[in-house]
Amino acid sequence: MKTLVRIDPFSDFRSFAEAMDRMFDSGSPVLSGQTQIVPLDVTETADHLVVRASLPGVAPENVSIQVDEGVLTIAGEMHTEQTNEGDRVYRREIRTGTFKRSLRLPENVNLDTASASHEHGVVTVRLQRIPDPAPRVIKIGVQPTLEATNDSNSN
Repeated sequence: MKTLVRIDPFSDFRSFAEAMDRMFDSGSPVLSGQTQIVPLDVTETADHLVVRASLPGVAPENVSIQVDEGVLTIAGEMHTEQTNEGDRVYRREIRTGTFKRSLRLPENVNLDTASASHEHGVVTVRLQRIPDPAPRVIKIGVQPTLEATNDSNSN
């Protein structure tokens, strides 16, 4: 028995678009030298939009969170431990330097009630969702037409 395989001709285009988005992201080290990429998780609950940024080893005072014209930006700096003179460093893989990540927010969030927390190297930004307005129903009243009344009078 043969099985049918569904082919999505646009999947390659979506993959390409996602790769281009990652390359031109404001936190991409390709474009900004020593700027580090900040991994994000964005989830939506019944009443909040939640953005989590993984920032291991970054103190809360070294993190800046701001919203400007509907764009949430998490930025800051990662510091490294200083080595003493004469110490040998065999490998240094822990990233240091500045980081910045921006994300366009949907229009249905209330920025006045936004909150942020820092726990175990994860910065969490909570933005309360504004409920979408209910659709308005407009009823159209039906009135008798003039033709119907003229036809009945001519008989």
